[in-house]
Amino acid sequence: MFNSEFEVLMANSYLNHYRQQELQATFPTLPSWRRGSFWMRRKPEVN
Repeated sequence: MFNSEFEVLMANSYLNHYRQQELQATFPTLPSWRRGSFWMRRKPEVN
C-alpha cells in the first residue's frame, strides 16, 4: 500500500493536546503550540 511508504515526523496539534507540559518544558520561550502543522516524509529506500 502506498501509505506505508511514509512516516510521521511531528504533529503539532496532537503534541499540544496530549503532551503540552513536555512541549513547554522543552521549548520554554515558544509562545504557543496551538497551530496544526503535520510533518511527514517518504521513508528512505532500503537497498
